[in-house]
Amino acid sequence: FNSRNQADKHVIFGRDYARSQAYARALTNFKQALEYDPDLARAYFFMGTTYLEMDSLNPALTALQKAVEIDPAYINAYLSIGQAYLEKGDTTQAKSFFDQLAAQKADDCQIQVAYGYVVANQLGEVDKGLQAFEKAIQLCPDNPEAYQYLAYALPETRREEKIQNFRKYLELTEGQAVDPEALQYLFGLYLAEEQFTEAAQTIEQALAADPTNA
Repeated sequence: FNSRNQADKHVIFGRDYARSQAYARALTNFKQALEYDPDLARAYFFMGTTYLEMDSLNPALTALQKAVEIDPAYINAYLSIGQAYLEKGDTTQAKSFFDQLAAQKADDCQIQVAYGYVVANQLGEVDKGLQAFEKAIQLCPDNPEAYQYLAYALPETRREEKIQNFRKYLELTEGQAVDPEALQYLFGLYLAEEQFTEAAQTIEQALAADPTNA
């Protein structure tokens, strides 16, 4: 118990140092966390993202791959691995990594969401991304991210579907932190469709969520 507390403490310190761009101190703390808990996936994840900030891509990949080896459900680590490959300019390896991941975990909703996000937004394969989001919705119809990312990825020619998916996303996140950016985007869709009542209601929600947003 004490070892885990010490490990968590060093992860917190490391994240604070990373935010302040004190990367050497951040890495030292993540390594200290792993001395207390060698199987702490979070420590490897934040170590990997710190290396990414430093443009040290090979150590970043090593750390991030260790994170998903320990915790195969660590979605953010998968996304960061893809980001590392892309920053290396290796889109072929990024695509291969995510194609294999999606095939191996075809029934994993979160993996399908991550896969759709990367292929649609980072690899430019929008149709493949749409298919992944739709599959994620079939696997877990209560997952709000699947509807949100599907809405963003759908082309403007399918604006009504974009609206429906954003509404579903907001419905599923009701009672949680409201996403002002998503509300602003939905407002723009309503305005483009000349659905002015819905547009007004949506922008009022956005203002309530973020009243300081000029």
